[in-house]
Amino acid sequence: MAPSRGSSSRAVVCLAVLALACGGRQTMQVTSKPVADFKFTQSALRPQVFTFDAANSSTTVGSIAEYRWLFGDEAAGAAPMKVTGPTAQHAYTAAGTYTVTLVVADDKGAPSDAVTKEVTVPTVNTAGPTANITGPSTGMPSMQLTFDGSGSTPAADIQTYAWDFGDAVTVSGPDKLIVQHTFTAARTYRVTLTVTDSLGQSNTDELQVAIGDVSPIAICSWTPMPAVQGVPVAFNGSMSQAPMGSTLMLYVWDFGDGSSMGLGAMTSHTYNVQATFQPKLKVFDTQNRSHEVLCAPVTVGPPPLCAGDYTLMANPMSQSLCGIGTSNWAGSSIHLTQNADGGIVGTEQFGMQMLTFTGSWSGNTWTATGTWTSTSMLGTDTHTGTWNGTWVNGCGGWTGTFRDVVTGPIWNALNMPQGCTLNWNVTSNRL
Repeated sequence: MAPSRGSSSRAVVCLAVLALACGGRQTMQVTSKPVADFKFTQSALRPQVFTFDAANSSTTVGSIAEYRWLFGDEAAGAAPMKVTGPTAQHAYTAAGTYTVTLVVADDKGAPSDAVTKEVTVPTVNTAGPTANITGPSTGMPSMQLTFDGSGSTPAADIQTYAWDFGDAVTVSGPDKLIVQHTFTAARTYRVTLTVTDSLGQSNTDELQVAIGDVSPIAICSWTPMPAVQGVPVAFNGSMSQAPMGSTLMLYVWDFGDGSSMGLGAMTSHTYNVQATFQPKLKVFDTQNRSHEVLCAPVTVGPPPLCAGDYTLMANPMSQSLCGIGTSNWAGSSIHLTQNADGGIVGTEQFGMQMLTFTGSWSGNTWTATGTWTSTSMLGTDTHTGTWNGTWVNGCGGWTGTFRDVVTGPIWNALNMPQGCTLNWNVTSNRL
C-alpha cells in the first residue's frame, strides 16, 4: 500500500529532528553542582581547637578546587577561610556553640549548596607550651650527639619542634622530638629548641654545649618572678657546666645593685629598691678557667598590699622603765591594713581600749602613730606610741621598733615632768 501524504510529512519531520539531535557532531552538556560534606574532631587538650575534614565532598564532573569555611565566630573578629585542601583547623576564643558552614567550588567555579554543622566549646585552654631539652653539655668535634625534646609539654598539642644548633644548622618538623647533630669545631654552642602549639604559641629552651677543650659554661636563673622589694630572690647556678676532665670549684655572683658579692652554686639576695638590676654569674673550674654570663634582668616591683593579724615580740623581753624598775612586754597582736593610696592603719587591743595607729608606707617600710591614755592611782597618763616596721618575706612578717612616750601625774610625782620614753626592738610574724 502506498503511503499517504500525511505519513510522508511525518517522516520528513522525524528525519529533521534526528538530524538536529544527532548529526553534525553536536553534543549535549549536563551540569551538576558539587556536593559539600565535612566532619570534625575536637582537641581533648584544648576544647576550643577543631580540625575539620571535607574529604567526603564530591563533584559529578571535574574536581573540587576550593573549600570555603565560615566558623561561626566572625562577629568576634574571626576571618572566613578559603583553602585548596580539604582540611582546616580553627581555634575559638570563647566558650559557646557555633555554626560551621562549608561551601565547595569545582574547577569551573560552580559552588555547592552550603552545608552546616554545630560545634560546642565548653571551655577555653590557652596555656602556652613549654620547651624542654635534654642532652649532653660537652662533646668533641665530629662526635654525633643526641638531643631530646620529648619532655616538652603538652606533647599532644605541639605542632612543630624547631631546633637551632648554633652553627647555622637548623631543623624543624612535627616529628623532630629527638635529633642528632655533629659539631665540627671546638667551641661553645647554644642549642635552642622552640616548640609551637595549635594556637600558634611558642616557647624556647636552650642548652649550652662545650665542644672540645673549652672554658666552663655559666648558667644562671632566679626566682620568684616577678621579684618583690624586700623579698629574697633565690639565685641558682647549679646548671653550670664544666668541660670534660674538669669540675667547677667557684661560683661568684654580682647582684647588680652594688652590694657585696655572693658565693656558691645557689644563693639569695634581697633588693630593697624598686628598679631593674643586671645580675651576673662567673664560674671557675679546677684548671682555673672561667666563664661569666649575664642572668635575666631582675625587675623589682613593690611589695604586695598587706592586711592581717601579726604577733608582737619585743627583744629583749624586759626593758628598763626610765630607770625605776623593769617593764615586761605583755605580748599581744596588731591588725594592719596597708592601702594602695600609701596609707596604713593598725589596731591593737590594750586592756579595754582599742588603740588605733595611722601612718604611711613607702616601698617595704612603714610608720604609724597613735595616742591613748592609761589611768593609775595618781591620775591619767597620756601615751604617744610610734611603730616603725620593715616588711620581710612579702607580707609574712616585719621587723622594727616601738616607741612609747608617756607623760602624766606619775612622772610629775617623780620630778620627771618631761615624761618617759620606752623603746623596744620588735619582731612580728603573720598569724
